[in-house]
Amino acid sequence: MKITIEFDVPAQYHAEEDIDVNIIGTFTQWIPQQMEKCESFPNRYLYQSNMQRGFKHRYQFLVNGNEHIDESKKSSVNFTESKTNYVMVPLLSLEKLHKGDISAFMCQDIDSPALLDYPSFVPEEIAKMMKKESSDNSPDDNSNITEFVVSKMQECSQILDRKNYLKERIDDKSVKPGEKQTMQSQHKALDTEYCKIGRILKKVLLNRIVHTKEYDSTIFEIADYVSSQNNIKARRVYDQNKILLEPVHFGNYVTYSASDVENKLQFLSIREEASIRMEMLKDGHIFKIKYQIDTSTGENE
Repeated sequence: MKITIEFDVPAQYHAEEDIDVNIIGTFTQWIPQQMEKCESFPNRYLYQSNMQRGFKHRYQFLVNGNEHIDESKKSSVNFTESKTNYVMVPLLSLEKLHKGDISAFMCQDIDSPALLDYPSFVPEEIAKMMKKESSDNSPDDNSNITEFVVSKMQECSQILDRKNYLKERIDDKSVKPGEKQTMQSQHKALDTEYCKIGRILKKVLLNRIVHTKEYDSTIFEIADYVSSQNNIKARRVYDQNKILLEPVHFGNYVTYSASDVENKLQFLSIREEASIRMEMLKDGHIFKIKYQIDTSTGENE
């Protein structure tokens, strides 16, 4: 998500003719980046950056090499006990955020040591559920999130089988009315449970980066959990030549079942996902140029 940060330099620098204003932060790997001077306001500087959704991104300013924070903006102390400004970037769009989707704000520090190996994009209440259900009582292992997703998808498969059986029995005219009414109640309860699990899987899976377990693995971004079919819809991120693919190209989409998730896909940690997303942002500015060879002259067209 593209974010613009503004900074009004302190009054102590106003009389100086030539000042050097930089920004450092999690989105610059804490490497100083030059800020642009605002044409409308002489003491204001701007910096624009693409920031990963779902996290709190911290930053400070350097004016002639001196560290500053903007007291007019949100600030707090990070895990290294340094006071910084921060911006929270919602995981979902503002439209979904306003609808009250609880997964919209995870927004923990992106560089927090506690999160570096944590499965990314897992809302807090889902993490608690994973911790409760996990065999080793810890949600911070990528094998655990695989187990969690597979178990939930298998549970959905069992519910679908049971629902189909009940539907056949309900439609059977030989079934007595009292028995049919009981089956209808059971079918409705299964519907409710199925929808509940589907919502959980969507929260855990949406926008995650995964890769296949082959030697020459393919990177995918999970676009959706399709509850009606109990499978995952994933978008191929790069083609066979490692060129970034456009999200709108629907030919890049593939589907995975529960057994596919267990045997073919590998979930990534936040550290790994952040690395790939940074590469995606960089690759987004690369243009692939193709040449056609005129065989009659050997010259490029």
